[in-house]
Amino acid sequence: MSERIAVVTGAGSGIGLAIARELVARRFSLLACSRDQRELDGLASEAGDRLLARVGADLSTDEGVRALLDRVDVLDRAPDLLVNCAGLGSWGEHLSIESSKVRAMLAVNVHALTTITSHVTRAMVARGSGRVLQVASTAAFQPVPMFAVYAATKHYVRAFSEALHDELDGTGVTVTVLYPGVTKTPFLDAARFPLDGAPGSVGWIARQALLEPEDVARKGVEGALQGERRVVVGALNQLQRALGIALPDAATRALWRSFLGRK
Repeated sequence: MSERIAVVTGAGSGIGLAIARELVARRFSLLACSRDQRELDGLASEAGDRLLARVGADLSTDEGVRALLDRVDVLDRAPDLLVNCAGLGSWGEHLSIESSKVRAMLAVNVHALTTITSHVTRAMVARGSGRVLQVASTAAFQPVPMFAVYAATKHYVRAFSEALHDELDGTGVTVTVLYPGVTKTPFLDAARFPLDGAPGSVGWIARQALLEPEDVARKGVEGALQGERRVVVGALNQLQRALGIALPDAATRALWRSFLGRK
Protein backbone atom coordinates (compact mmCIF):
# COMPACT_ATOMS: atom_id res chain seq x y z
CA MET A 1 0.00 0.00 0.00
CA SER A 2 1.39 3.42 -0.96
CA GLU A 3 1.91 6.16 1.58
CA ARG A 4 -1.28 7.96 2.63
CA ILE A 5 -0.99 11.72 3.09
CA ALA A 6 -3.20 13.93 5.26
CA VAL A 7 -3.29 17.71 5.57
CA VAL A 8 -4.49 18.90 8.99
CA THR A 9 -5.18 22.51 9.95
CA GLY A 10 -5.41 23.50 13.60
CA ALA A 11 -3.02 20.66 14.37
CA GLY A 12 -1.20 22.43 17.21
CA SER A 13 -3.73 21.74 19.96
CA GLY A 14 -7.12 20.39 20.91
CA ILE A 15 -9.15 18.32 18.48
CA GLY A 16 -6.76 19.08 15.60
CA LEU A 17 -3.79 17.70 17.52
CA ALA A 18 -5.80 14.65 18.57
CA ILE A 19 -6.76 14.03 14.94
CA ALA A 20 -3.13 14.38 13.85
CA ARG A 21 -2.09 11.81 16.46
CA GLU A 22 -4.91 9.48 15.41
CA LEU A 23 -3.75 9.69 11.81
CA VAL A 24 -0.12 8.99 12.72
CA ALA A 25 -1.32 5.91 14.61
CA ARG A 26 -3.09 4.87 11.41
CA ARG A 27 0.20 5.32 9.53
CA PHE A 28 -0.70 8.47 7.62
CA SER A 29 2.03 10.95 6.76
CA LEU A 30 1.12 14.51 7.70
CA LEU A 31 1.35 18.07 6.53
CA ALA A 32 0.39 19.86 9.74
CA CYS A 33 -0.61 23.50 9.99
CA SER A 34 -0.91 25.75 13.03
CA ARG A 35 -0.90 29.50 13.50
CA ASP A 36 2.29 29.20 15.55
CA GLN A 37 4.70 26.64 14.14
CA ARG A 38 6.15 26.11 17.63
CA GLU A 39 2.85 24.50 18.65
CA LEU A 40 3.77 21.62 16.37
CA ASP A 41 7.03 20.77 18.15
CA GLY A 42 5.43 18.08 20.31
CA LEU A 43 3.71 16.50 17.32
CA ALA A 44 6.99 16.53 15.43
CA SER A 45 8.74 14.55 18.16
CA GLU A 46 5.87 12.02 18.26
CA ALA A 47 5.37 11.64 14.50
CA GLY A 48 9.02 11.49 13.44
CA ASP A 49 9.39 10.84 9.74
CA ARG A 50 5.61 10.76 9.34
CA LEU A 51 5.49 14.52 9.71
CA LEU A 52 6.29 15.63 6.18
CA ALA A 53 6.06 19.34 6.90
CA ARG A 54 5.14 21.87 9.57
CA VAL A 55 3.42 25.02 8.33
CA GLY A 56 3.08 28.05 10.55
CA ALA A 57 0.32 30.12 8.97
CA ASP A 58 -2.30 32.55 10.21
CA LEU A 59 -5.36 31.38 8.30
CA SER A 60 -7.22 34.59 9.10
CA THR A 61 -5.08 36.21 6.39
CA ASP A 62 -4.92 35.59 2.66
CA GLU A 63 -1.15 35.27 2.98
CA GLY A 64 -1.51 32.51 5.54
CA VAL A 65 -3.97 30.55 3.41
CA ARG A 66 -1.70 30.94 0.40
CA ALA A 67 1.33 29.75 2.37
CA LEU A 68 -0.49 26.56 3.31
CA LEU A 69 -1.77 25.88 -0.19
CA ASP A 70 1.66 26.52 -1.71
CA ARG A 71 3.06 23.84 0.60
CA VAL A 72 0.24 21.44 -0.32
CA ASP A 73 0.94 22.00 -4.01
CA VAL A 74 4.55 20.80 -3.72
CA LEU A 75 3.53 17.43 -2.31
CA ASP A 76 4.16 14.52 -4.64
CA ARG A 77 0.41 14.16 -5.20
CA ALA A 78 -2.98 15.26 -3.94
CA PRO A 79 -3.59 14.48 -0.25
CA ASP A 80 -5.67 11.43 0.58
CA LEU A 81 -7.34 13.28 3.44
CA LEU A 82 -7.90 16.95 4.23
CA VAL A 83 -8.90 17.91 7.79
CA ASN A 84 -10.12 21.47 8.35
CA CYS A 85 -9.98 21.87 12.12
CA ALA A 86 -8.65 25.42 12.52
CA GLY A 87 -11.34 27.58 14.07
CA LEU A 88 -11.93 30.62 16.26
CA GLY A 89 -14.75 31.48 18.66
CA SER A 90 -15.63 34.19 21.14
CA TRP A 91 -18.33 33.87 23.83
CA GLY A 92 -20.28 36.99 24.75
CA GLU A 93 -22.93 39.39 23.55
CA HIS A 94 -22.22 40.16 19.93
CA LEU A 95 -22.06 43.94 20.31
CA SER A 96 -19.44 43.58 23.04
CA ILE A 97 -17.02 41.58 20.90
CA GLU A 98 -14.21 43.48 19.19
CA SER A 99 -14.71 43.83 15.44
CA SER A 100 -11.22 42.43 14.83
CA LYS A 101 -12.22 39.18 16.56
CA VAL A 102 -15.39 38.97 14.48
CA ARG A 103 -13.42 39.46 11.26
CA ALA A 104 -10.94 36.77 12.31
CA MET A 105 -13.72 34.29 13.09
CA LEU A 106 -15.30 34.85 9.69
CA ALA A 107 -11.94 34.66 7.93
CA VAL A 108 -10.81 31.38 9.52
CA ASN A 109 -14.11 29.55 9.99
CA VAL A 110 -15.62 30.50 6.62
CA HIS A 111 -13.19 31.98 4.09
CA ALA A 112 -10.11 29.87 4.85
CA LEU A 113 -12.10 26.65 5.17
CA THR A 114 -13.88 27.28 1.85
CA THR A 115 -10.71 28.25 -0.01
CA ILE A 116 -8.66 25.33 1.29
CA THR A 117 -11.47 22.83 0.70
CA SER A 118 -12.05 24.03 -2.86
CA HIS A 119 -8.37 23.96 -3.79
CA VAL A 120 -7.57 20.54 -2.34
CA THR A 121 -10.82 18.90 -3.41
CA ARG A 122 -10.25 19.86 -7.06
CA ALA A 123 -6.98 17.91 -6.97
CA MET A 124 -8.71 14.95 -5.30
CA VAL A 125 -11.46 14.90 -7.94
CA ALA A 126 -8.87 15.01 -10.72
CA ARG A 127 -7.26 11.91 -9.20
CA GLY A 128 -10.60 10.22 -8.54
CA SER A 129 -10.30 9.69 -4.79
CA GLY A 130 -10.03 11.55 -1.51
CA ARG A 131 -11.64 12.29 1.84
CA VAL A 132 -12.39 15.64 3.51
CA LEU A 133 -13.17 16.04 7.22
CA GLN A 134 -14.68 19.37 8.28
CA VAL A 135 -14.78 20.05 12.03
CA ALA A 136 -17.99 21.94 12.72
CA SER A 137 -19.90 22.08 16.03
CA THR A 138 -23.27 21.23 17.50
CA ALA A 139 -23.69 25.03 17.45
CA ALA A 140 -24.48 24.46 13.77
CA PHE A 141 -27.91 23.06 14.67
CA GLN A 142 -29.54 26.24 16.01
CA PRO A 143 -28.85 29.93 16.69
CA VAL A 144 -26.78 30.27 19.87
CA PRO A 145 -27.11 33.53 21.83
CA MET A 146 -23.74 34.62 23.29
CA PHE A 147 -22.05 32.61 20.51
CA ALA A 148 -23.85 34.30 17.63
CA VAL A 149 -21.08 34.68 15.03
CA TYR A 150 -19.31 31.43 15.93
CA ALA A 151 -22.57 29.47 15.61
CA ALA A 152 -23.38 31.23 12.35
CA THR A 153 -20.01 30.23 10.89
CA LYS A 154 -20.65 26.62 11.88
CA HIS A 155 -24.08 26.79 10.21
CA TYR A 156 -22.14 27.75 7.10
CA VAL A 157 -19.70 24.85 7.49
CA ARG A 158 -22.64 22.47 7.85
CA ALA A 159 -24.55 23.78 4.83
CA PHE A 160 -21.53 24.12 2.55
CA SER A 161 -19.95 20.80 3.42
CA GLU A 162 -23.06 18.62 3.39
CA ALA A 163 -24.05 20.13 0.05
CA LEU A 164 -20.56 19.52 -1.33
CA HIS A 165 -20.80 15.90 -0.19
CA ASP A 166 -23.83 15.54 -2.49
CA GLU A 167 -22.22 17.42 -5.38
CA LEU A 168 -19.22 15.08 -5.29
CA ASP A 169 -21.29 11.90 -5.46
CA GLY A 170 -19.69 9.54 -7.95
CA THR A 171 -16.31 11.31 -8.05
CA GLY A 172 -14.56 9.11 -5.50
CA VAL A 173 -14.31 12.07 -3.11
CA THR A 174 -16.44 12.47 0.03
CA VAL A 175 -16.92 15.25 2.58
CA THR A 176 -17.68 14.37 6.21
CA VAL A 177 -18.84 16.94 8.77
CA LEU A 178 -17.84 16.31 12.39
CA TYR A 179 -20.10 17.76 15.09
CA PRO A 180 -18.23 17.29 18.37
CA GLY A 181 -19.99 19.52 20.89
CA VAL A 182 -18.14 20.85 23.94
CA THR A 183 -14.71 19.20 24.17
CA LYS A 184 -11.85 19.50 26.68
CA THR A 185 -9.51 21.70 24.64
CA PRO A 186 -7.77 25.08 24.88
CA PHE A 187 -10.50 26.45 22.60
CA LEU A 188 -12.82 26.78 25.60
CA ASP A 189 -10.43 29.11 27.40
CA ALA A 190 -9.58 31.04 24.25
CA ALA A 191 -13.28 31.56 23.50
CA ARG A 192 -14.03 32.34 27.19
CA PHE A 193 -16.73 29.70 27.17
CA PRO A 194 -18.31 29.28 30.63
CA LEU A 195 -18.10 25.85 32.27
CA ASP A 196 -19.40 26.96 35.65
CA GLY A 197 -22.98 27.66 36.68
CA ALA A 198 -25.91 26.16 38.53
CA PRO A 199 -27.90 23.14 37.31
CA GLY A 200 -29.78 24.01 34.14
CA SER A 201 -27.33 26.73 33.07
CA VAL A 202 -25.27 26.65 29.87
CA GLY A 203 -22.11 25.84 31.82
CA TRP A 204 -23.75 23.03 33.78
CA ILE A 205 -25.20 21.45 30.64
CA ALA A 206 -21.84 21.75 28.88
CA ARG A 207 -20.12 19.92 31.75
CA GLN A 208 -22.53 17.00 31.38
CA ALA A 209 -21.69 16.67 27.69
CA LEU A 210 -17.94 17.37 27.91
CA LEU A 211 -15.97 15.13 25.53
CA GLU A 212 -12.36 14.00 25.36
CA PRO A 213 -10.57 15.16 22.18
CA GLU A 214 -9.19 11.66 21.57
CA ASP A 215 -12.70 10.20 21.37
CA VAL A 216 -13.81 12.96 19.01
CA ALA A 217 -10.75 12.43 16.82
CA ARG A 218 -11.16 8.66 16.59
CA LYS A 219 -14.84 8.84 15.62
CA GLY A 220 -14.28 11.71 13.21
CA VAL A 221 -11.44 9.97 11.39
CA GLU A 222 -13.36 6.70 11.23
CA GLY A 223 -16.36 8.48 9.74
CA ALA A 224 -14.27 10.34 7.19
CA LEU A 225 -12.40 7.26 6.02
CA GLN A 226 -15.75 5.47 5.59
CA GLY A 227 -17.09 8.39 3.57
CA GLU A 228 -19.92 9.23 5.96
CA ARG A 229 -21.85 12.45 5.46
CA ARG A 230 -21.88 13.49 9.13
CA VAL A 231 -20.59 12.34 12.51
CA VAL A 232 -22.26 13.59 15.71
CA VAL A 233 -20.21 12.56 18.75
CA GLY A 234 -21.92 11.94 22.10
CA ALA A 235 -25.46 10.96 23.09
CA LEU A 236 -26.36 14.42 24.43
CA ASN A 237 -25.08 16.04 21.26
CA GLN A 238 -27.14 13.65 19.14
CA LEU A 239 -30.16 14.68 21.22
CA GLN A 240 -29.28 18.35 20.67
CA ARG A 241 -29.24 17.79 16.92
CA ALA A 242 -32.58 16.00 17.03
CA LEU A 243 -34.17 18.76 19.11
CA GLY A 244 -32.68 21.46 16.91
CA ILE A 245 -34.36 19.88 13.90
CA ALA A 246 -37.67 18.96 15.56
CA LEU A 247 -38.45 21.95 17.76
CA PRO A 248 -40.03 25.13 16.37
CA ASP A 249 -37.94 28.30 16.58
CA ALA A 250 -39.99 29.70 19.46
CA ALA A 251 -39.30 26.62 21.60
CA THR A 252 -35.58 26.72 20.80
CA ARG A 253 -35.39 30.39 21.76
CA ALA A 254 -37.24 29.69 25.00
CA LEU A 255 -34.77 26.95 25.88
CA TRP A 256 -31.80 29.23 25.31
CA ARG A 257 -33.37 31.99 27.41
CA SER A 258 -33.74 29.43 30.18
CA PHE A 259 -30.16 28.21 29.83
CA LEU A 260 -28.90 31.79 30.01
CA GLY A 261 -31.06 32.62 33.00
CA ARG A 262 -33.23 35.10 31.10
CA LYS A 263 -37.01 35.44 31.14
